[in-house]
Amino acid sequence: MLLDSVRVLGQANLNDAEAPGGFSFTNLVAGSDLMLALASDGPVALADVDVGGDLSLFDGRFASMTMERLRIKGESEFEGARFSGRFVIRDSDFGRGFTAQDALFQGDCEFRKVRFPGKDPMAGALFARSPLLIETSLPVPPTVQSDQDSTEEEELEFQDSPMEP
Repeated sequence: MLLDSVRVLGQANLNDAEAPGGFSFTNLVAGSDLMLALASDGPVALADVDVGGDLSLFDGRFASMTMERLRIKGESEFEGARFSGRFVIRDSDFGRGFTAQDALFQGDCEFRKVRFPGKDPMAGALFARSPLLIETSLPVPPTVQSDQDSTEEEELEFQDSPMEP
């Protein structure tokens, strides 16, 4: 799914959208909220995105994801999101507040020139490996999964997967 040079006056709700080949959003302007609770096995790319309200990836399931030049005026919510592949954010500002409670970052992460607002924006998030921070500060170091935690996470993923007959 490709959206290029799109302006939405109000809310852009793409929750539950499906695209086997992935998603690409370029030059997207949302007048109020942008909701992207997607389930994607393909890559997701956002570039030059302006959101007048809140950005929500609440409970989304993503493979690889790249975000470049995002400007969020409201709050940014990554709560419960799962990122199984490489996750890169560059030159972005996540607005007035950022939450990532129960988010899981399983691949390599790179945050380059990113502003995450708040005292502990990654509180409750779990990373498989320490994210690479370039011209980005996190007031509290992110929680990185230990070998012991990986066994617990595998059990949790098994519980979350659909049961086979």
